[in-house]
Amino acid sequence: MRISCPGCQTEYDVPDVAFNGRPRTVRCQQCNHQWLAEPAVASPPPAWPAAGPSTSRSVYDDMPKVMERPSYAPPTPEPAPRTPAWPSPAAEDPAHDPFTYSGPSSTAEILASLARNSNAEPDPDIYAEPSGDAESSRGANSLPGNEERFAALVKSSRPYDEHEHAGRSGIFTTIIILIFVFGGIYAGRAGIMHAIPASTPFFNGINHIFGIQPAAPK
Repeated sequence: MRISCPGCQTEYDVPDVAFNGRPRTVRCQQCNHQWLAEPAVASPPPAWPAAGPSTSRSVYDDMPKVMERPSYAPPTPEPAPRTPAWPSPAAEDPAHDPFTYSGPSSTAEILASLARNSNAEPDPDIYAEPSGDAESSRGANSLPGNEERFAALVKSSRPYDEHEHAGRSGIFTTIIILIFVFGGIYAGRAGIMHAIPASTPFFNGINHIFGIQPAAPK
């Protein structure tokens, strides 16, 4: 802080820590005048001016304060077509209702109804023996025609089975004969190769296919 002597008006720069917030007695070096110097009082910060109504306009001033949402009322559903109700049987005929049980309602009535049905005489037409004409007509219809047809079917199926069996037997017999013939030729291959030297590559190829090593000549 800056202080000045009241006697000679000489000014001095004194640090604030020298006063430590309290008044102190100082002396002027020019005129030896002493006085009580007060510490400097910190000035309050300048007050900001009160905010007044703003006169500037913004782009938001022209917009409505509250945006109204458009109302979308749901469409009114059309009334469903009414289906005419089916008249009930009871309404057409009150005396007869198919959904009403009209039989015996108690156990005693049910047992009595069963007893009446069991004691009733059987219908003679149901257990009547067939007449002679019916038996003869049934026998005439069941014997001749059916037996002849069955015999014809059996006879027509036999030749096919026999021919098929004979064909299979012939093929099997031919295969067995070829195996024996080829086995005999292969067993006597040494004599054949000696008599026909051109057959040597044939037998060597067979030995190579079956992995048979030829015996060393004696």
